[in-house]
Amino acid sequence: MPLLLQRGLVFLIIVGFLMPASGTLAASVSALEDLVGKVDARYAQTQDLQADFIQETILEGFTTGFTSSGRLYLKKPGLLRWDYLQPSEEQIYVNGDQVMMYVPEHQQVVK
Repeated sequence: MPLLLQRGLVFLIIVGFLMPASGTLAASVSALEDLVGKVDARYAQTQDLQADFIQETILEGFTTGFTSSGRLYLKKPGLLRWDYLQPSEEQIYVNGDQVMMYVPEHQQVVK
């Protein structure tokens, strides 16, 4: 399983444990394991994916956050690209364990 997906699944698991319990812990764990299993099965069947996204970021110590949006591209095995379009353009490329960010305004790539 690619590193990025593993990190996403770990995030889902952590969020699941931090959510208020609406039943017994065993039921919550079972439901979370079921959800992770479904996500993993769906990912296993997927060869490529394109999706629009909206990302809301709130930084600790600030009263307001900001919203970014763009398009996401996934191609197996191990290729991922985010095109941020708003509020400013930048692109993030993931190729296996290598991550690069390109900011068109600066004409610069950062690894």
